[in-house]
Amino acid sequence: MTAPTTTSQPTNTQTLWMMIVAIVLTVGSYLAWLGWSDDTSAKQVLGLIATLSVLVAIVTYRLADLGRATIATGVVSGTLTVTIWIDFASDLRGHEAVWAGPVAIFVGGSAEIGLATVTLLAWSLRRADWSPVVVMAVLTVVAYLGWLGWDQQRNPDGSGPYEAWQVVGLALTLATMTAIVSWRSADVTQPLASVAVITALLTLAFSIDAATDRTPDASMWPAGAILLYGGTASGLVVATVLARGLRQVVHRQH
Repeated sequence: MTAPTTTSQPTNTQTLWMMIVAIVLTVGSYLAWLGWSDDTSAKQVLGLIATLSVLVAIVTYRLADLGRATIATGVVSGTLTVTIWIDFASDLRGHEAVWAGPVAIFVGGSAEIGLATVTLLAWSLRRADWSPVVVMAVLTVVAYLGWLGWDQQRNPDGSGPYEAWQVVGLALTLATMTAIVSWRSADVTQPLASVAVITALLTLAFSIDAATDRTPDASMWPAGAILLYGGTASGLVVATVLARGLRQVVHRQH
């Protein structure tokens, strides 16, 4: 008689331990970067974002399992939401404490979107060839510096510093890069990796640029970064889908 198998038990145990470790590391990272300070700076926020992104990337790459990596991402985002809520609510009194909930949910949701990108990128890098992805990363930084990064002076009326033609030029450049990768790739792994790395690096470059800008509205950079992330990801996905569709039509005709 064949002995009963216990294959699923180690997997469940490993997943549980992964969730516990994710909770501990998230809380530890938050306390190390933000928990000790009453006045939060942009450098501290960026440091926390970078730390959590690296942790999620390492877990995703080592697991090579998108399902469990997604669970880890959700645990990190959920833990971050609860930690921020506890931290904010403990400093507020009365009706002001009610606002800690929506703020924590907004930050946690934004973290989930960003960490999901990191997860997809790390998973794609494990499956895809590194060379095109590295090229996309370098070209994204060069494109940002070439179109926007050099312009730091606002207009006399307070608008800017970027003009419409600069933003359009950058968008077309990144869309063209993504379309080329999608056209040349045999499957969707490299296009997905390209979308993830371009979106992440562009958002990071903007965040660093905006957070270090000495203007009255410099503190609003997180909202701008979230909008940029959503717009960039959506636009690049459209470019990828159109390029893949055109590729299939052309190859079918030949």
